[in-house]
Amino acid sequence: MRNLLTSLMLMLCTALFAQNLNTIITEQPEGTLYEGYGTAKGLTEFYYNLIPYELDGIASKYVVTDDDEVYLYNPVSNYNAKSWLKGTLNKETGEVTFTLPQLINSEIANDGEGDYLDYIVLCKMIYSEDAKTYVASPGDQELKFQLDNGVLTMLDDQFIGIANMNGEWYGIGESEKNICSMTDNVVKPANEDGAVACLMKYQSKDNEDSSRPVFVKVEDSDIYIKGLAKNNPEAWIKGNIQGNKATFPSKQYLGVNEENVAHNYFMVIDESKNQKSSVTFEYNAEPLTLTTDAVISTNFGKNNVMTFDYYKAPVINAGENVVAAPVAPTIKDCTPEDAEYSWFTITLSAKTKDGKDLDAEKLYYNIYFDDQPFTFTTSPYSTFDKDMTDIPYGFDDGNYYITKQGNDRIIYIYKKDFQKLSIQSFYLDGESKLFSDMAVWPEQEQPKAEAPVAPVIKNCTPVDGEYSWFTITLSAKTKDGKDLDAEKLYYNIYFDDQPFTFTTSPYSTFDKDMTDIPYGFDDGNYYITKQGDDRIVYVYKKDFAKLGVECFYLDGDNKLVTERAEWNAPTDGIEEITSNDSRNTTWKDLSGRSV
Repeated sequence: MRNLLTSLMLMLCTALFAQNLNTIITEQPEGTLYEGYGTAKGLTEFYYNLIPYELDGIASKYVVTDDDEVYLYNPVSNYNAKSWLKGTLNKETGEVTFTLPQLINSEIANDGEGDYLDYIVLCKMIYSEDAKTYVASPGDQELKFQLDNGVLTMLDDQFIGIANMNGEWYGIGESEKNICSMTDNVVKPANEDGAVACLMKYQSKDNEDSSRPVFVKVEDSDIYIKGLAKNNPEAWIKGNIQGNKATFPSKQYLGVNEENVAHNYFMVIDESKNQKSSVTFEYNAEPLTLTTDAVISTNFGKNNVMTFDYYKAPVINAGENVVAAPVAPTIKDCTPEDAEYSWFTITLSAKTKDGKDLDAEKLYYNIYFDDQPFTFTTSPYSTFDKDMTDIPYGFDDGNYYITKQGNDRIIYIYKKDFQKLSIQSFYLDGESKLFSDMAVWPEQEQPKAEAPVAPVIKNCTPVDGEYSWFTITLSAKTKDGKDLDAEKLYYNIYFDDQPFTFTTSPYSTFDKDMTDIPYGFDDGNYYITKQGDDRIVYVYKKDFAKLGVECFYLDGDNKLVTERAEWNAPTDGIEEITSNDSRNTTWKDLSGRSV
């Protein structure tokens, strides 16, 4: 019944549509361009329900020509047509008339039999009580605006909507629109050189631990941060430093978000989405850190809260981004057949194996069934706008097939009869993918870890000026020659059977005290120099009778420790280097000759 009534209404305006439709205006017309701050009110239709919307901060614009034509960009703010509507200006009254319908876009559609080009028109519409929806007006198709001192305003009692060539409403329309002058400007430091590369750690609105790179520049008492707006990555915000506090005012302009055709603003809010006037960070100059428990965001406009980017409790630390493979994901559970779906839950991490933070926006994961990579395709996965094999960490499809819960992802898939599910993460560094270990369901029995082969002390000079120094050889293999993960290997040094710790003073090249020394560590060839598997080690240590070196493999919380290699102080001009295996005992005189 609804379709019949709608068809009868549309028959009345078919001739009018045919007369007025022409080409889509996609290029900016010649004339004076006015870029403004737009507001709008309108409706969308969802399953026959009318849902009101209100937009504040639309990146609106219009052109006025020398022959009194007016062109309005994106005439319906909630539909990014990327085209211009043509009207005529009455200079005496300031009234602008747009004669509708006009073509504003074309899209590829499918009618069940194949794809076709669907033309989108803008027309005035009226509400039909019989059809319970909006239909194209069969009579008045003149859309009226008023232009007054640069402000363009849609006049009252009008409703415009997007429709097909038959005038059938496509569920988006507006009843109010206003474009006023844009007076806000972006800020930036006087000189961007020397900005400090930082990593900002935060919690997303889904309580997910995440991070992204930002830059900080300090100029006297002014402080600037760049990189908060993902769609305006070059935009800065400005704050003021007072002692150990740095305060940033809210509602700072960040530029135009082209994807959403919106003016983008920095905004401080609380967890209930109430606006705050500013945010204050705890500030430390050296090393550079900024910390707050507040919520900061980037926003669509400056008057209503409509968040683009959400950062809860951000912590900003100086330091270049880490480029490394992430720690492996975890498969928490898997139900391989549940009606038409299989589903599983995984946990992702934006950290490396040694706990360093990664830029979460460069992290992805892949899904494998029986060792074959899986791709979400747009059919049957209609919530995906493109086929997807590499899934971004932050992606969800509106909680349909992929739901985010903090660092967890609950995933539903049309897949059955698989014996093995695998998940692997990777960090995308340019064209390179740095892969994590593979998580597997059901859990595979892992081979028992073994201790590495013992180190060798090649030589030792117990007193050489202010230092003692020695050379050791390490191995990333087990006794039977199996390769070990070198990132899980460490060694300890003992003097007279007492463990030795490199402390940051006097060992200033160390950024922390270190007793367990990673297999791959050096400090820039100062106190520890790597030469293949050898390590040349200098220490402020004298008057010791015994040197010991012991390796271990860290398997979770378990240390698998080697035998200890030992060097004993020389007796009568001869030194002894020994291990627990007497067959490996070597005797040398102080000239290094074997005896």
